[in-house]
Amino acid sequence: MTVLGSGLTAVDVVVALAARGYRGRISLLSRGGVLSYVWQCPTGRRPTHVTVERVAELRDTRGGSSRSPISPDCCARRWRRPARTSTPSRPTSAPRVRPTGSAVRLRQQLVEVGDARIGRRVLQETAHSVGPYAWRLLCEPDRAWLRRHLRTAASVVSPMVPVNAAVLLRLLDSGQLTVSSGVRAVEPVNGRFRIRHVAGERTTSALVNAVNAAPQAVPAWARDLAHSLTHAGLATPHPAGVLVPTDPRLYVVGDLAGGGPFLTSSIAGVAAQAARVAGVLGGR
Repeated sequence: MTVLGSGLTAVDVVVALAARGYRGRISLLSRGGVLSYVWQCPTGRRPTHVTVERVAELRDTRGGSSRSPISPDCCARRWRRPARTSTPSRPTSAPRVRPTGSAVRLRQQLVEVGDARIGRRVLQETAHSVGPYAWRLLCEPDRAWLRRHLRTAASVVSPMVPVNAAVLLRLLDSGQLTVSSGVRAVEPVNGRFRIRHVAGERTTSALVNAVNAAPQAVPAWARDLAHSLTHAGLATPHPAGVLVPTDPRLYVVGDLAGGGPFLTSSIAGVAAQAARVAGVLGGR
């Protein structure tokens, strides 16, 4: 069995196969061969230094305009100082952001599920809560730099649950599962699928496509909706490929909203956006 992709959808496919007693070999194939990180146990603490309010303060000190650009470097310098003064009872550390695709790193992350350090937890939460606001204040070269690291960033801030990670590790250790990178193309040939990758070619009779739509792309099922909104003059296409409302009565939340970061919206993030819209519509 070959699964195209290595993100959360691909992980779900592998876990589902294992749950149904599938005994054959499973290959996860993708361009980067990067697995998502593993969720750590929540601590109940909320970020106090990396917040929308702190980003707004930083913006104001650099010009006082909503259009005044900031940079990832200046944010890091601003927030690294308070992190250094954290007390021993509140340990923190900068998370080690590395592409993950091996059993060794997966095993280490399972060990770190209960780690008291908060660095990765803060990064994961603020990427979705502060990221959309900060993204609009970045200059285009900084946005382009972040886009180049899309897969690594997404693997860190949208992690897999530990129970799924444990299943993957068991399958990797037994040799039933392999994770490979370098995929270049997939095409149907005589009832099978031919996969072209950096090491050559291979064929498979069973292929599960677990590759999600490109970031900020309008999925096929929403194209008619997007077309009707733009045709009616209620929205306009964003340069990134999604929508920007042009009618004050229309609100777009989630991944269809233009101008946001390249990360897939979290459920909590979408819920927060929807709550703000509901408050506006309710006159609060």
